[in-house]
Amino acid sequence: MHVIRAVKTLRTDGLVRLDDRQLVIQNWRRLYDAAEFDPTYLPGELR
Repeated sequence: MHVIRAVKTLRTDGLVRLDDRQLVIQNWRRLYDAAEFDPTYLPGELR
């Protein structure tokens, strides 16, 4: 149930959309910001 709510919130915020049962990220930068993503957390080759 949590995933359904999370996806609904992301859709409402305009960050993602569902396209023929696929989750499409519409705005990577805003998604990074919403998730408080820190690229320094990843090893160099994954950044």
